[in-house]
Amino acid sequence: MFVGTDGSKFYGEKMLHLINGVKMDMAVINEVVKKGDTEIWRITNGAHTTHPFHIHDIQFQILDREQGDGSDATPPSENERGWKDTVLLLPEETVRVIAKFDHYADTQYPYMYHCHILEHEDEGMMGQFLVVEPKDYDRVISNIDNHKRIPLQSFCKVS
Repeated sequence: MFVGTDGSKFYGEKMLHLINGVKMDMAVINEVVKKGDTEIWRITNGAHTTHPFHIHDIQFQILDREQGDGSDATPPSENERGWKDTVLLLPEETVRVIAKFDHYADTQYPYMYHCHILEHEDEGMMGQFLVVEPKDYDRVISNIDNHKRIPLQSFCKVS
């Protein structure tokens, strides 16, 4: 469901339930976020089925929804305007959410994001992220194996 500037996607077609074309690997940290940062995540469902997308540790607000047909983004409906930890993504839909990352997560206890359909989770439609102190960010990034790390170019820094 993530779409990055490189065109990668989180999708579930042909019984492959993956993020950016990759099955979840418990030994891989997919993203690192600085504690205290606010980020906008662009989450795209490239599949033909609906996926409830859940992010551990944070609550977010939905900024807008955009259909795959290229129509203009629309604001969230009234029932979606509160704080969330799960968002329902319709087929071929992109949703932008904004969240502040206030809680620390280290490599032994990373947070996850995933489709909340159990069978899809079991098939690998999940990823992991760390929330680290800003002073530790460069060190943590340098210690991650670049051959295993999957950059999700879907994050946009918000000032």
